[in-house]
Amino acid sequence: MPNVMPLQADDPRRVGRYRLTGRMGSRTGVDGSTLRVFTAKMVHGDTVLVTLLGSDRVADAAARDRFTAEARVARRVAPFCVARILDAGIEGGDAYLVAELNAIKADLPPAGDPKSYGRATGPAADMLLAELYLNDSVYTGTANWSAALTAAANVINSAAFGLASNYRYLFEADNDKNSNEIIFAIPEDGTRTQTFGSTNFLVHAQCGGSMDNNAYGIDGCWWGLRLKPQADSLFAAGDTRSGYFYTSGQSLGIADLSNFTHGYAAPKFTNIKSTGGPGSSSAFAPRSAPANSSGTSRRYQRRWSRPTA
Repeated sequence: MPNVMPLQADDPRRVGRYRLTGRMGSRTGVDGSTLRVFTAKMVHGDTVLVTLLGSDRVADAAARDRFTAEARVARRVAPFCVARILDAGIEGGDAYLVAELNAIKADLPPAGDPKSYGRATGPAADMLLAELYLNDSVYTGTANWSAALTAAANVINSAAFGLASNYRYLFEADNDKNSNEIIFAIPEDGTRTQTFGSTNFLVHAQCGGSMDNNAYGIDGCWWGLRLKPQADSLFAAGDTRSGYFYTSGQSLGIADLSNFTHGYAAPKFTNIKSTGGPGSSSAFAPRSAPANSSGTSRRYQRRWSRPTA
């Protein structure tokens, strides 16, 4: 837990039903007010973050009503890639918010165990934390590159994940079998898990025009996704990474977005296995949706390890 300091003499010891245990510092809010952030213990022992927002937020009845309404909305925000708001209130004339912390990592299932595939593990939590720390300067006004680097390194050093021997394996129908690069997967087998969204949409919607849907293991094309014209210029002549672009009968420019032949197609996802056979269903393409991968953590680590000028 980074940058936790002892409580200072003028810090409160309790806020509402939360016992404060340490100070994580002060920062300036978007409205210019000073926010104080503390670690705290709940009655049953879980560690949370308590942020004192100051008295300006509850200076009068109208302000208190506004804070209460805003807090109710914040508590209903889906906890995806954000710290969930657990509680809010007013204590001693100060408004406060209570958010969850990363103490749950030790309780998550172990990474690398086949039984944990598709479940949130400790490295999956670290990867989400790394992404949050990457944007710390946006949320708090202060960059936290060291915490981002530590979280990304935790994923790499877990030894549970590695880069796929072939990058294309990540986007094929058996990506749950031929790669351990996916840190947090959303399994879709095409039989018990079916959706018209997710990677099934990506496979179908990237197909159209003169493309043969059978070549991608699907029952038909949805004539949707194409590359922006600028994307093609990122690859020099002879660069094999653009080899999967489909250009036959396609124009580079997009004069009419509703015309699939305007713009190159880029069928990155496919319903063909690494062995060459089709997936279990041509209507609902089976594969795991990679919410995060080991390659992402390594790119983050390289980025955050660069020396500053």
